[in-house]
Amino acid sequence: RTRAGFSLAELLVTLAVMGMVMAMTLANFPKIREKIYVTLAIRELALNVRKTQSFAIGVRVFDSTFAVNLCDSSYIPAMGQVKYPPYGISFSKIVQSDGRNNRTYVIFGDIQCAITRALLKIYDYTYSPPEALLTIKMQPGAQISAIDGYVGATLTPLDAADIVYQRPTPSVTLVGYSGGASAIYQRIEITLSSDSGVTTQKIILRPTGQISIQ
Repeated sequence: RTRAGFSLAELLVTLAVMGMVMAMTLANFPKIREKIYVTLAIRELALNVRKTQSFAIGVRVFDSTFAVNLCDSSYIPAMGQVKYPPYGISFSKIVQSDGRNNRTYVIFGDIQCAITRALLKIYDYTYSPPEALLTIKMQPGAQISAIDGYVGATLTPLDAADIVYQRPTPSVTLVGYSGGASAIYQRIEITLSSDSGVTTQKIILRPTGQISIQ
């Protein structure tokens, strides 16, 4: 009669195989952890872009004490700030005066109608710290490593970018900043990377409101 069980040799082989699997897993754990951090950060970023868009669509009140209701062609800066502004989300890969850096981004209300006036060619839009509504810190271990603006196939490396949603559609304006100058782009790509730079993911933003993750 044969007894069921394992021989000593079989147990040693099994333990050796398990040890090899565990060693390989532990060796790759930092890479796995970095990938998780960057994946979570890029998905959270996409959700916050959608949240910003929803603020504009939902006509969110920025401050009920403001005298002017909406940005339009008759807006005059001296009239004051608007209750129902366009809303935007602001990114930077360098440290800015308002505290933004490559590990944070800001949802803001464009209460001075700067984007609207720029599109109407009332004056050239240059960067000033936005009226922050929410400041979001990215997942630890994730950072903004690149911001690129495109007009057609022409790429411009950027220091910062604002994605602004204006009523009523809301239309989307992509503003990029490079070397102190600003311009409106047809596409903006924001690359997030792990601290080591091994893991990267990219979010692509378009004037249609489409968001893609690569």
